[in-house]
Amino acid sequence: MAGRRGAVAAEAEGRLMPRDASEAEARRAVQAFESVGVGNFLVMFRDDRRGSRHVVETVDGSTLRQRLRDYLERHLSRRESFIVRMDDPGLIQIDDCDEATRERLAPFALLTFMSSPGRYQAWLCVSDVARRAAIRERLLAHLAPSGANGVPVSSTRWPGSRNYKPKHQQADSSFPLVRLMSVAPGRRVTGDDLERTGLLAPPPSRLKPGLKRALVRVAGAARFIRVAAYWHRRQVLFLRHGGVTEHPVYSGCVTERENLHAELLEAQLDYLQRHCHVISLRDYVTTVRTGQRLPDYSVVLTFDEGYRNFLTAAAPRLAARRLPATLFVVPARTQSDGDAIPLRWTHGDDEAYLSWTQIEEVERQGFEVGVLHPPAPTYSSEAAKRALSDAYEVFVTYTKSDAPPLAFHCETYEPCVAEHARALGFACALRRSQVGRNGDRSDLFALSRVGLTLYEQAADDIGAFAAEVSGLLLWWRRLARRRLLEG
Repeated sequence: MAGRRGAVAAEAEGRLMPRDASEAEARRAVQAFESVGVGNFLVMFRDDRRGSRHVVETVDGSTLRQRLRDYLERHLSRRESFIVRMDDPGLIQIDDCDEATRERLAPFALLTFMSSPGRYQAWLCVSDVARRAAIRERLLAHLAPSGANGVPVSSTRWPGSRNYKPKHQQADSSFPLVRLMSVAPGRRVTGDDLERTGLLAPPPSRLKPGLKRALVRVAGAARFIRVAAYWHRRQVLFLRHGGVTEHPVYSGCVTERENLHAELLEAQLDYLQRHCHVISLRDYVTTVRTGQRLPDYSVVLTFDEGYRNFLTAAAPRLAARRLPATLFVVPARTQSDGDAIPLRWTHGDDEAYLSWTQIEEVERQGFEVGVLHPPAPTYSSEAAKRALSDAYEVFVTYTKSDAPPLAFHCETYEPCVAEHARALGFACALRRSQVGRNGDRSDLFALSRVGLTLYEQAADDIGAFAAEVSGLLLWWRRLARRRLLEG
């Protein structure tokens, strides 16, 4: 009860908090993260009405403190959320905490703050960085019943700023302030600290990554991968990726935004060049329409979201191997400014969306660009059709393409919406599935593609990718599903 009264008081105070006090809270948050060694901060602003982000710059802590007033003034004048991302291997963010969860975490947290009325974030810094991923997984598993969640690396609305999500707008048209609740500069914790207080769930019972890789190698040695590949050779595999990052912290993993590390992408592309025929989506559609035969072992590469890192990290690696690919973008998120063509990857490329001018550069380099239907699980079919019509109109206006391809998020695909896409003039429609394979007589508006999230895969160990491409993992998944149904 006392915690609830404190939250109500903080919320009421936040509506009247003077700007100097807001800046002081923002400064305290910067100093807290600096106290555990965070050196770089990626500054961005989010238009919550459109779902678009604009990356400003990466700065050190001293520069961030100096520019806080300007950042806060900008976010107020434009009604954009002020967001900062910190890339540090020791940080764990716990989001959507209720008051009871926040109080449980406060003795271990570097800082906690109220991100929206009744909802909190807690940030922990672990001293044993090597165990950070396992600690985070067990902590989130234990807290899951409370609704708390988190992603491996995240951006956060900064204390002292307003949360401009439309759903948080108050009756008086104001928006809640992100308020600090507790700060403990320099605090670090260990897995043992959290274990002793019962904050960690039991370790999951699963195969260790090394054993997983060993089993895949055994399958390869026994020629199961080769047999599976031959069995599926007449089907075209559609592979889905998110973005591609060059960030050294994430070497060997996929981030929460499905940004595959460039080393893993290179290993995948080299494998595909040796064992498959990579064809363009445009060539696949043309071949199906003309009734021609497709090459055996064909693969189509697609990338979603339209992050700037496609242009700076993915495109150069694809171009060096002369491999085609299709990039799907959400027109409503595409930036109208930031038109300079980036020359090399920067931290902000993992967060920023391409501008229309940058998309023209993607097309100039020979890559196809299509429309990604925005994820909206609460849509009705009619609303989804209207959104698709709007996206099509914007896309063809900027790109002059009269028949772009379309890709759905898994939760937005409906046959009636796909038929609407056909009527609008889209060339084809892709949906996500566990199969990802299509024949030369497939319905062009019900094509399957599979998303790859190869966590804990080393760049020089391509076995899991080979098992996926060959169809061996598809057999395993079907067998596991059959056993589950029979059980």
